[in-house]
Amino acid sequence: MPDLDLIAGIDAHRSIFTHSIISGAVIETLLMSSATLVGLAHSHLPTEHDPLWDAIAKHKDRYVRSASQGVSLGIAYHLLVDGVIEPAAYHDLPGTYPLEVHETLIDANALAEGIDAKHKDKGSHG
Repeated sequence: MPDLDLIAGIDAHRSIFTHSIISGAVIETLLMSSATLVGLAHSHLPTEHDPLWDAIAKHKDRYVRSASQGVSLGIAYHLLVDGVIEPAAYHDLPGTYPLEVHETLIDANALAEGIDAKHKDKGSHG
């Protein structure tokens, strides 16, 4: 997700929208929405339906939690590498700041995403 901004060209790389916890929140929202959609679809199936739907509905929350945790860990790792090993400035931050400010913001987002990933395994879903 963080490098999707490259689709818009190298000048768009390191966007605050893709290189921050914003991207993790967007992906988690999409995962949760897809799980809700599966639950709704399952509740409207006819009595005679493929048992695969029952298994999907039964494990949807566990899938969302695991996928969301994996995404958070991946984003945290990517941001940590960008902030510590390959520092560069955000391209769409309002104002002009020294590189250290950009690095600190990227590192803070990496830390926040990592903390979020750690707390996802404590979810109350089945």
